[in-house]
Amino acid sequence: MKKIIVIIMVLALCIMAISCGNHMVSHEETVRTQEPASGKNIVIGFSQLGAESDWRSANTESMKSTFTAENGYEMIFEDGQQKQSNQITAIRMFIQQEVDYIVLAPVTEKGWDTVLQEAKDAGIPVIIVDRMVDVSDENLFTCWVGSNFELEGKKATEWLNQYIKKEGISPEDIHIVNIQGTLGASAQIGRTKGLADAARAHGWDLLAEVNGDFTQAKGREVMKSLLTLYHNINVVYCENDNEAFSYLYNKPNRWLNKKFFEEVEHNSVQRNTSLYNAMFTIDRRNWRFKNGIDEIFDVINYMQNKKYSSV
Repeated sequence: MKKIIVIIMVLALCIMAISCGNHMVSHEETVRTQEPASGKNIVIGFSQLGAESDWRSANTESMKSTFTAENGYEMIFEDGQQKQSNQITAIRMFIQQEVDYIVLAPVTEKGWDTVLQEAKDAGIPVIIVDRMVDVSDENLFTCWVGSNFELEGKKATEWLNQYIKKEGISPEDIHIVNIQGTLGASAQIGRTKGLADAARAHGWDLLAEVNGDFTQAKGREVMKSLLTLYHNINVVYCENDNEAFSYLYNKPNRWLNKKFFEEVEHNSVQRNTSLYNAMFTIDRRNWRFKNGIDEIFDVINYMQNKKYSSV
């Protein structure tokens, strides 16, 4: 039976970058206290792009459980439902409500200049999280906390390259399909580029790049189509975990499904797991998806302390 290699790009902030202008915020510079410097709760407007994946939903819950009244915060949450227009509306609402900080997890890179200028004019710092924005002036936002998505792609494809060499497989015998994330999102752009560059460099056959929109439903739909169109697929590259589940749904084997979900739930460190006719690479640095939340907490505390130390 033919072995299919499935590479999963899990949306965990495992390659963390924190950039705040010319200053890199460190944990040592922040004071974790439940009493904000102003003596009142810090109001945060959080525009989440949606709930397209288990990672995203759990990330939302982590934000809600961190920025609580007990910790000195009030968080106003708005779900963008995968639409940039909804997120722009939410940001404008935050501006009207005169929140102290805006946290934005953008659905796509482009199209944010106007509303971010409005936030800047109102004097409200904007923190970009997870995915990045592509704006004409980087001063339109205060800080970005996120991952190097292209590096994630490079690491995944280097694992594949080493595996191919170990198994003695000829590069021209590698036939890959890529189930991409939401087109135009920085996560999609970086992870797609990581694979495309590796395919060119190693001589792999990249059969197709298809938008799976980072969702399980869309991934299942496009995977079914790909399996019909191509009969020589031996590598499936998924740009997030929920898209990878679509492979399982299109390969009916209840034991494999059950076993895979057990592995996903219990993995806390990187490991390779051979299951029946599929091989999965799973990177689960923190199943509770807290990666990045502490850094956002630190950034806000740093700016808050800096604000009141200068008064």
